[in-house]
Amino acid sequence: MASEPVVSFAKSPCSLVYNGLLPREIRLLRLNSFSFSSEVECSLEIVKLDDAPPFEALSYCWGDISYTREIIVSSTTFAVTKNLYAALSELRYPNKSRLVWIDAICVNQQDSAERSQQVQLMHDIYSFAERVVAWLGGNYDESQIAMSAISGLAEDLLSETALMIFQDERIIRPLLNLLKRPWWSRVWIVQEVALAKRITVMCGSATFDWEKFRSLVDISFKQPDMELDVRKSMYTPLMLCEFREFLPRPLLCVIQAFQRQEATDPRDKIYGFLGIVPEMERILIIPDYNLSVKEVYVHFTRSIIQGASNLNVLSIVNVNEPSEDFPSWLCDFRQTNFEYGNLFMVDPEVKSYNASSNSRPDIGILWDWDVLDVEGFLWDEIIQLGDSYDDIDQALPNPYISYVKDGKRLLEEDQPMLSEYIAGGTREDAFWRTLIQDQWMAPNTARFRRAVQDDVILFRVMCAFMMPPLPRDPDFVRDATFAKIKIQENPSFFSDLWAKKMSRLNAWRLLRTRKGYIGLCRNAAKVGDKISILLGGEAPFVLRQEKDNHRFVGECYVHGIMDGEAMSALEEEDGLALQMLHLC
Repeated sequence: MASEPVVSFAKSPCSLVYNGLLPREIRLLRLNSFSFSSEVECSLEIVKLDDAPPFEALSYCWGDISYTREIIVSSTTFAVTKNLYAALSELRYPNKSRLVWIDAICVNQQDSAERSQQVQLMHDIYSFAERVVAWLGGNYDESQIAMSAISGLAEDLLSETALMIFQDERIIRPLLNLLKRPWWSRVWIVQEVALAKRITVMCGSATFDWEKFRSLVDISFKQPDMELDVRKSMYTPLMLCEFREFLPRPLLCVIQAFQRQEATDPRDKIYGFLGIVPEMERILIIPDYNLSVKEVYVHFTRSIIQGASNLNVLSIVNVNEPSEDFPSWLCDFRQTNFEYGNLFMVDPEVKSYNASSNSRPDIGILWDWDVLDVEGFLWDEIIQLGDSYDDIDQALPNPYISYVKDGKRLLEEDQPMLSEYIAGGTREDAFWRTLIQDQWMAPNTARFRRAVQDDVILFRVMCAFMMPPLPRDPDFVRDATFAKIKIQENPSFFSDLWAKKMSRLNAWRLLRTRKGYIGLCRNAAKVGDKISILLGGEAPFVLRQEKDNHRFVGECYVHGIMDGEAMSALEEEDGLALQMLHLC
């Protein structure tokens, strides 16, 4: 909704079109039939949302606001974008009116208070609507071919006929063009689709039912030989389908899944998802378009920390590409390149670590927009760092394996890999577990969990086969035989898992600490940075001293302190004590 520019297209004063709204009131647009007039004519009706007559809601992309067409709204000339004009023209019935909620017309876009109030009703507006019409735009780029193929899927043979679409070269290109239309990239479509009772997708005069489209999405991810372009184009539709089935979702989970969605107003990268999150999060975060972008993001961060009683929100801060106008601890949602590979956002509903022993965060009061006070302690110091993935020659046959080799050499400079690790076990086992952040995916659930020894063996063997010569010792031969059997049971799963595990290393580099721990930190970390434990943090964090404050340099994985071991040592080690740390 409000992700679009704050403009009014009315050529007459807004008071001629808009009357004030009481709580729980909305405006509905009565769209006259095309037999009534050749022009697009409509009128606004104010209704109590809880007593509203049956209505539909339009999900669409505003389009270029510099090109407009005129319509008549309640006898007043009103300008709308060409894309909305096209949608209104197609939506008109031949002989009867149609009752629709459309944000650009039904909400006074010049009134910040009204926009804030109406955003809070978005959950109910799209839930109450009899149907949501998703307008993709006009008929071009052979869209009629793709629309016809999807609408023609046989009800009793959805899977079979959906597969036929992907096998027909005449349909693939028009389908990809359809999936690249601007509508798919909007923030607001997430809740508009997720909350809808029924969805009709419309392109020009052609339509198809969302449930048929769902079959197409499912098939695209079940075919191991599906083209990469198709899989990429189907990612957003897949997420939309999944979110329709499981609501509400934690806000961090939603943000992670749809981080690349776009909003003209950066505040809507938060507000645009509130309709599908738990009620407690909606209570904590009240839309207010009188606040600046920075103020909205600060309020969001503090509210999430207090509401969730943890610091997981700090995991999504892009410390490798910090924003100059934001403090280091504040996530800039204006970016669409959040780092893939943060510890929690792969599956934020699964708690993998417990570095601060179930402690609750104490972030103090808001006394400076740029400072976040957190209670914790400085545990260790980084004394050596491995190369980042970007530092490795990308022309090599397998840069990821070079990353693994370089990391192994780094650690062997200090002590033999088979020597005892400071937290127990061998340094070699700690090394392999560190590379996978001690997480592995369960085949039956496709969710990450803590790794067991068999998982470590599998990963080590997979790497070894790409780093000849192979070890010849009996233990490796046994492990290789075990790994081969497991991989042959489900080759596509392990291929996908390998790709995910390796790609997660892009944002990380190996570290060694003064106390002898090894781990992974973000690429932005430097020698001399401190490893800290912050109350409410499920992982440790890297901090950098800046006068009396500390710069936030991201979460880290440090093998041997991920389950509260450092907290246990708090009372035993001299010089360790909780203190209020000021993040700037």
